[in-house]
Amino acid sequence: CSICNKCVSRFDHHCPWINTCVGERNYRWFLLFLLYHAMLCFYSAYLHGTILAYLAYDLHRLHEAYYIDAQGQHQAVTRSQAFQYLMLHHQMVIA
Repeated sequence: CSICNKCVSRFDHHCPWINTCVGERNYRWFLLFLLYHAMLCFYSAYLHGTILAYLAYDLHRLHEAYYIDAQGQHQAVTRSQAFQYLMLHHQMVIA
């Protein structure tokens, strides 16, 4: 490897995330590392979805929200408007 100056059999690449070369003897550890990170991403997406659903339905009751249009009629808030509202008022949760 040109980065860590080691000889690795069946050299694949040098991975900066695990700070070592990926080769013959550590493919399974590298794939396990990728699997753990994929599971963590799915879990994080689930948690963010749960938090957003709580904020939208329970805290702000956006499913009942409306606005008054130019003709004076009550119009239900669309999902994109509700999402914009959540982005505006809860930036730390979204980030």
